[in-house]
Amino acid sequence: MADKVTKIEDVIVPELFTQYVLEETTEKSEIVASGAVENNPLLDNMVSGGGAVTFTMPKWDDLDGTSDVFTDKKESQTKKVVSHPEVGVKLLRESSWGFHDLAASFSADDPARDFAAKVGKWWRRDEKRNLIAILGGLVDSSDADITRSFKDNHVLDITNDSKTKIDAKSILDTKQLMGDAADDLSLIYMHSAVFTELQKQQLIVYTEPATAKIKMPTYLGYAVICDDSAPVDVGAGGTKGVYTVTLGGTVTENDVITVAGVSYTVKAADNTLAKVASGLAAALQSAPSVTRVFTVTVSGAVITFTQVFAGKGAQPSASVSANATETATAATTTAGVAGVDQFTTFLLARGSFQRGTGTPPGFVATETKRDADIATTKIYTRQAKILHPKGMSWDARASDLTYETPLDSELSNGAFWKLAATELKKVGIVALKHTL
Repeated sequence: MADKVTKIEDVIVPELFTQYVLEETTEKSEIVASGAVENNPLLDNMVSGGGAVTFTMPKWDDLDGTSDVFTDKKESQTKKVVSHPEVGVKLLRESSWGFHDLAASFSADDPARDFAAKVGKWWRRDEKRNLIAILGGLVDSSDADITRSFKDNHVLDITNDSKTKIDAKSILDTKQLMGDAADDLSLIYMHSAVFTELQKQQLIVYTEPATAKIKMPTYLGYAVICDDSAPVDVGAGGTKGVYTVTLGGTVTENDVITVAGVSYTVKAADNTLAKVASGLAAALQSAPSVTRVFTVTVSGAVITFTQVFAGKGAQPSASVSANATETATAATTTAGVAGVDQFTTFLLARGSFQRGTGTPPGFVATETKRDADIATTKIYTRQAKILHPKGMSWDARASDLTYETPLDSELSNGAFWKLAATELKKVGIVALKHTL
């Protein structure tokens, strides 16, 4: 009797699988465990309620003013409780995976949970990308009233100072941007290269919060989230090198031209130098060793190499086989000058982001589709959620967006965010721009 094969469609019960993924996404989320992102039942209801893409939440400001003297000679001066509305935006996202029958076999004791763990891990990474996109938008948001400009008051840029590298002093200077609200900061969000630099300073300590199921690194008491989607301007201040390889001579079939270590054999159909250059450029554009360093374009018989990162990548070599009738001449148009990588590291307060998830009417969170012709099953997973920075408002019109809900590139547009709170310190987010 043949062994039974467990396939995707045998183990994926959409309702249960969706719950598994949500558990994996929320319970093991570093950004939720840190406390900087809080699950908000009110936002859960807003997501599940359907309706518009944007939503408005009234927020009560902190009480201000001073106390009155208690006396029978005058009445207490009643102070007004002020609220400010904040506008948030829903995120509707999806992803899908295809599995061939043989590749879809499972050996785990609970294959649905095993696969849900993988999907949940993927969604956790994606949610961090959403978060860093929003943070990027806040860093670039400004206001005609400079006292309300996030960019001018909550970002410390030391990249042009005499000391540009991140260290304990620069982090403490950054937290001071929050003034007497600095004690609210609980999380530091950074690129892995920044994390490694701080490890070298031997001040990274691992702790396990009482409410978390994972150990988290800390720096200066702040929980650390390490994520390579954190902003980095590679080669900032440098100059991207531009180089060319020009083909000359006459075309002969089977001659070999080698550029940047990639060889191309001239074909019978390559009856002009331009066609040879086009074929060679296609080969270069398919070579990872080249595309990691250069963007390759072609015009006529000239192939142009532009550095991806300023100063990284030397002028490409160029040669032809013995007795070849073609020539290949390399030249420098613009010499590359290395810049300095500039990073943005964030400090976040507890609850600075409010998070909500749910299932709007008609929204199918998990479904499978069987394609018998190619023995493949596709699984589609979708999430409806809100990630809202407290104290800020989403200010984009529907006509500003590519689709009904924003892309990450639109979330990172500073023009789409504005301050809603009465003062910036109520936005528990500050940023440091620095080098290593």
